[in-house]
Amino acid sequence: MKISNYFKKAIGIVSLLMLTILFAGCSSTKASSKKVVHISYWHVNAQTQGGTAVDKLVKDFNKTHKYIKVTAKYNPNMYQGLMQNLQSAQASGKVPDIVQVGWAYTNYFASNFKYLTPTDAQSKFDNSKTFINKNFSKQTLSFAKDSKNNLVGLPYSLSTPVLYYNKTMLDKYGINADNLSTWEGVRTAAKKIKEASGIMAFTFKNRVTHGHNRQCY
Repeated sequence: MKISNYFKKAIGIVSLLMLTILFAGCSSTKASSKKVVHISYWHVNAQTQGGTAVDKLVKDFNKTHKYIKVTAKYNPNMYQGLMQNLQSAQASGKVPDIVQVGWAYTNYFASNFKYLTPTDAQSKFDNSKTFINKNFSKQTLSFAKDSKNNLVGLPYSLSTPVLYYNKTMLDKYGINADNLSTWEGVRTAAKKIKEASGIMAFTFKNRVTHGHNRQCY
């Protein structure tokens, strides 16, 4: 099946919903071949971080697509671990069909791996050629573009970091919570609290090198 050959060369940021749309139009025309297309999907979602939802999506997809079987593989150590595994896979010539790539690795991925662009995938498998623009806003798609403005993949998940603050502590040291709307404001407030009390005023849930945390440097 041609579609199998295309996706064996495809490495991008794509959701299972995208697979559903792309395969739906050709499953009926290719069903007579009775061949099952196997799709390997690598992700970073541990069971405590969306992994259960991923497993359900894969299970539901496989139930409704007789001639397509998606196999998901969890990669520990988030995107760094996945990229390391992907490099090893490329060296052995056995890359996955679809992979979840972190935003911080977009340029590296685009420069070092061969992949099927979402636009090309849409042209080959979506007769209407409107799936991308209908389902993703321009701003959302910008997160999946490299420094050359090329669409490398499709946004699979968008994280929403939340900043919690101790109002009692802010009031004690005369800090207005409205000033925490920027990283500069957070830095200034944390410095004031640290100098006045010796208390470490700001901490990350994730490691400092995590994509969101880099914004404050």
